[in-house]
Amino acid sequence: MKLLNGAICVLGCILVLSAGASAAAEEYKAGLAAHYYKDATNWNGLWPDDTDTPLADPVACTFTKFKYTQVEPLVNHLFVRSGWFSVRWVGYIDVPGKGENTFVFEVWADDGCRLQIDDDVLVNSWYACPEDIAAAHRTATATLTPGKHRIILEYFQGQSLPEGDSDPIKLYWSCAGLKIEKQIVPGANLCHKAEDEGTPERWVIKPPKTALALAENMWEDAQRAEESKDYKHALRLYRRILVVAPDTEVAKKAKERILTIESDPRISDK
Repeated sequence: MKLLNGAICVLGCILVLSAGASAAAEEYKAGLAAHYYKDATNWNGLWPDDTDTPLADPVACTFTKFKYTQVEPLVNHLFVRSGWFSVRWVGYIDVPGKGENTFVFEVWADDGCRLQIDDDVLVNSWYACPEDIAAAHRTATATLTPGKHRIILEYFQGQSLPEGDSDPIKLYWSCAGLKIEKQIVPGANLCHKAEDEGTPERWVIKPPKTALALAENMWEDAQRAEESKDYKHALRLYRRILVVAPDTEVAKKAKERILTIESDPRISDK
């Protein structure tokens, strides 16, 4: 009898452990939950066809009309002739290796994008940007431990050109310590929970709340544009700063950069 009771106990423990392992395995699902948002008319009607700058703060136009959610294995898209919408991907990025390693993340986006891992906003570039310039490749580094980390990637697409326009949003990573060369973040390293599919407003990156914060983000992107010798895009961003936050120190610096670039005879791409 004791043997029978012991066997039953062992079998019960095995079943409990097996059920627990199965539940843990099912807790995460492959891919990211992609929440799509549709703006019915030109991003709430605030973005005329002849400009790449909204007439209102783009933060106020973010994710206003929810459309649908779908699960996507990775972020590697070319949207063609499908302007005036936005997407938020949520889930987890599974980091390989042992100990801490520094990863370089890159978001190639036309137009605006934000990237957050855990509590750190790595990229906050929420304004139109052509795909074929260096500034469209936004990079940032993060030191991460092995295992799953929360990831949120947000993207908006403004107007697509009538023909031949492919508007990318692609998420890359690389890691010298793990000998990972630059590549699209593999689907095997992206996952989500069931709750992520049903709560499109739950995980939201908090954009800059002030005009000054938005202008400072533009300043950083303009500096990177200058470093890559893309003076046309740098001027575009500096001029936006004057509109967004005219009476600030960053606007003063932007004016100085505009004058310097426009008066330099060696710079032809203005």
